[in-house]
Amino acid sequence: MKSNALAATAVVFIGCLLVTLLCLRIVYQGMIKHNTKTLVNVAEVTVGSLRTRIHNDFDYIGSVANFYEATPEVNYVAFERFAENIAKRQSSIIAFEWMKKVELEELEQHTETMRQRFETYDIYTVPKDGEKTLGYLLENQEPIYVLTDIYPKSPINLSLLGFYSSRERFQRILKGTLETGDAHLSDPLRLLQDGFDADLSKEGLLVYHPVFNRERTALRGIVIGVIRMSLYFQHLVDTTEHEQDLMIRIRDTGFDSEDQAVMYQTENWRDDAALNISRVIDLPNRDWVVEFQYDEIITPNDRIILLYLMVAGLLLSSVLSWTIWALSQQKEVLKLKLVQRTHELKLLTVSDTLTGLLNRRAFNEDLKQRVTSKQPFSLVGIDVDYFKQVNDNYGHPTGDAFLIHIGKVLQAAFDESSVVYRLGGDEFCILNNITSESILESELQELQKLLEERPFSVDMKEIKISLSIGAAICQGESDEEIMHLVDQKMYQSKQAGRGCYVI
Repeated sequence: MKSNALAATAVVFIGCLLVTLLCLRIVYQGMIKHNTKTLVNVAEVTVGSLRTRIHNDFDYIGSVANFYEATPEVNYVAFERFAENIAKRQSSIIAFEWMKKVELEELEQHTETMRQRFETYDIYTVPKDGEKTLGYLLENQEPIYVLTDIYPKSPINLSLLGFYSSRERFQRILKGTLETGDAHLSDPLRLLQDGFDADLSKEGLLVYHPVFNRERTALRGIVIGVIRMSLYFQHLVDTTEHEQDLMIRIRDTGFDSEDQAVMYQTENWRDDAALNISRVIDLPNRDWVVEFQYDEIITPNDRIILLYLMVAGLLLSSVLSWTIWALSQQKEVLKLKLVQRTHELKLLTVSDTLTGLLNRRAFNEDLKQRVTSKQPFSLVGIDVDYFKQVNDNYGHPTGDAFLIHIGKVLQAAFDESSVVYRLGGDEFCILNNITSESILESELQELQKLLEERPFSVDMKEIKISLSIGAAICQGESDEEIMHLVDQKMYQSKQAGRGCYVI
């Protein structure tokens, strides 16, 4: 009897132990899967945020380049005011530089002209592994791209005027911009703003944006956006501060990156970490590899949970069930938060940063979807008349406020089924479900009435809003055909004297 009881006790104990071990194995594998998925999701969100920040900087620097492309040279003095307005929006951009193309035979005249503005102006370069050197150093009498204006005009920045690059890095970037017409990003480098000492740490990045002539047949110069790289990585740390065990490393794989391939790395980075994944940020002329890792495949907290589960499994199976349920709930909460953040990032990619309206990307997707569904709809194209005069007379900040005001009027003029988009510049579009020409005409008449009732005010003056509008009801056309048709109607309204619509 006693032996049977001992045997039965042993069987029960061994059975409970086996069940506990099986449950522990299942939970352990679930933790690995969860930690892996969490790391993947954190990586996607973090890289997406960093990629958006970088491309936003590219866009802002491109707007300064557009200033030089669209502005006559006599008006380049307005560069400082324009650059100041842009710089306020992006903390990571610490300076804008205008590198004017100067032929060798123009160098002497260029220097004399610049000395009329800056008495100490002189041409110089800093060769690789060399010191500051005055004069022209390039071979084959190539033109140089000289720093002739800079924002902000601090004493340090002003001392940089006259600099041109004589390094292979710049020649490669110059060749790339000529071939593609796109902006290019440098490898990490020492900022001239920090000094000329070769021992200084490489804290900066340069975005080179080409500036062509109006015919886009020749390069007039290059706008350089100066970025302090540490601000990117501080943003990265702020984004992932809740992930205490997370380690990050960012490597540059572009030209000349061997000098500083690792751009950023957390102090506790290990090459033999248990869990490691990487994502790539593709840039116009180089790639950044962003690596994420956990030092251990499960966290110390996970180990404590496993210990509690083992004790609970020997005492009561319900405790184990409750613990697994709690872990599942925690997993779902994290998943919902990650989905929410991913959704917020997606909204940023389809929103116009100035007006808050949907942007061109959202418009292209919505238009294609409506065409694919083969349901009739109407498309309204809007171009703001004389918008350049508003910018010229009152400045670009007022021009931005003018566009914001127009966006609000357009939203107020149509019902909730209509969607207003800003395609860029002074161009707007509206998609709605109207399929009757008479109703569409009535809506456009109401819009014109609303424009008269809500003029834009600046400096106690009212600016009348004039829009050239083209509209069409889609009945089977492709997205390209309906866009072309609306563009034709918009052109007709301009030909008819502007401030009107053509359906």
